Amino acid sequence: MEIDSDTGAFTFVANELATVDDSFIVSVSDGIGEPVLGTIDLGASYVSNEDKLTYYYASSHSHIANAESLVESDSADDEVVITDAEVAEDSYINIAVGYALAGFADLSLQTINEKIITRPGKAEAFRLSANELERIGESDTAKTFRTEAVVQQNAYVAALGLDNLGSR
Repeated sequence: MEIDSDTGAFTFVANELATVDDSFIVSVSDGIGEPVLGTIDLGASYVSNEDKLTYYYASSHSHIANAESLVESDSADDEVVITDAEVAEDSYINIAVGYALAGFADLSLQTINEKIITRPGKAEAFRLSANELERIGESDTAKTFRTEAVVQQNAYVAALGLDNLGSR
């Protein structure tokens, strides 16, 4: 948090995508008497649809968050945990696309980079996410994602070698 000592204005930046429920104490003194203390409570203020979407996707009600937890859960009594690597990759591709569709390109990119292992999987996730980003008007970001999809696919083909590619 930053406080402007001249105006008293403050800026609070949350460390992660989550609902804000925090507070801080401000002490004001004229240098003569005891300081006056005040508590400033911070809470969610949903001014725009984007604010509401951010809250939803950070909450436990988010379908994307629930899907991610199904892939990541790993307890002995969990009957729905996804343990197959290919199925998990398909799930993460769809989660990345979901984040892109919701306008969270940064979370889509993070999911692709951290959760999807294979180059073809990354290429597919970038391509599908780019399509959704284009659809919601994020053309520049979509172009970046498409470029990365081509890079991933080309790297896969190069690693595989032209001799190992079958004709159809």
